[in-house]
This record gives sequence, structure tokens and C-alpha cells, in this order.
Amino acid sequence: MNRLINNICFMFLVLTSGAAVAEKPTAHILGVGANYGYNFDGDMFENSQSIYFLYQYQRLQLNLGIKHYKLLDNSEYIPDLGLLYSIHNGEKLDLKVGVGVEDKYPTIEYLAEYAVNSNIGINVALNQVLNDDFGQN
Repeated sequence: MNRLINNICFMFLVLTSGAAVAEKPTAHILGVGANYGYNFDGDMFENSQSIYFLYQYQRLQLNLGIKHYKLLDNSEYIPDLGLLYSIHNGEKLDLKVGVGVEDKYPTIEYLAEYAVNSNIGINVALNQVLNDDFGQN
């Protein structure tokens, strides 16, 4: 239980950094983001890193990127695609839910973004891969 609490705290503090959300001058936003993903389970993969391009139109955001996983001595790069919808769009805080595809498996994503300024923001996300092997979900 203590490990789970530590994992959650760690995730909320340093999980990811990404695109800005506040002071949107136009309906269209183009950007680049980088993520660090902490693996709660730890059995299948170690932590991941990714870089992605994003396009946002009003409340809809499309992420297209590549994710790096490491398993024992092997590492792999897999495509990562996500489509998010903003359910709360405040001046500084934006909450989004979405679906995506990671490699060949669908994902469910929950994202909270905070705008540091008009060009830089940080985000915290939970991402679950819906694998055909239930033990790997």
C-alpha cells in the first residue's frame, strides 16, 4: 500500500511535461511534447519515454508520436496515437479524456494539464493499454 501511495505521488510530481494550455490566441494550436511514463506494474516493461507532435482545434487534441520502452536488455520504439477531448477548459487547468492506439493496442487516457505560461505547460496523465492478454493491462 505504501508503494502504491509513493507511486501515485511520484506520478503526479514528475510524470510528464508537455504542451501549454492557457492563453490560447486562436482555435488552432501546433506543438511538440515529451513524456516520461512511470510503469506502476513494473512486470512487463520499465518506464517509458516519448516525444510527440500535437494539433489542437478548440477542445479536440490529436497527438502523434513515438514511445520508447525497455524490456530487460531489449528496447523498442512503438507508434503512439491519441485523440483527446477537453471536458474542462479553464484558463490555467485543462482536464481531458481520450482514446488512442499504442503499437497495435487501444488505450484509454486521462490527462490534466496546467499552463505555466502561454508557451509552456506541464501535464499528468493516466494511460491504460487494453492488451489482448488481460494480465498485461
